[in-house]
Amino acid sequence: MTNETIWDNPQAAVDPVAESRASILEEARKTINGERQDSYGNPEDSFADIALLWGWYLGRTLRPSDVAMLMALLKFSRERHQHKRDNVVDACGYLSLYSYLQSC
Repeated sequence: MTNETIWDNPQAAVDPVAESRASILEEARKTINGERQDSYGNPEDSFADIALLWGWYLGRTLRPSDVAMLMALLKFSRERHQHKRDNVVDACGYLSLYSYLQSC
């Protein structure tokens, strides 16, 4: 038996379940701040454009945050049909953008 503590070996306290959960959030963070933003522009502008188009089609006013929530719901629907990590990662990203866009 050793008297080693977390302060002696910080890696000893790594919880693989917590690491797996955090990896999904980290992947979502990288996606919304990296590859997607590089491909589609910043979410404020991109989601504002989508809100205008969807709002025109639906005959009502939508906000960029509505687009983020609706995209998250789309991912929930897909996940209900078949589990894919991508669905979960994207839903987390969209919910993060929803929260951010609500405060803009």
